[in-house]
Amino acid sequence: MALTLIITALFLSAFFSGTEIAFVAANRLRVEMRARRRGI
Repeated sequence: MALTLIITALFLSAFFSGTEIAFVAANRLRVEMRARRRGI
């Protein structure tokens, strides 16, 4: 039982960390593309 909870917690932590990194990278790319369009 405890092992199942630990594995589930680790999986969820990895999932949310990956989601956060993808979100930050997407925002950075979007900002860079907007800057290039405006010629800054």
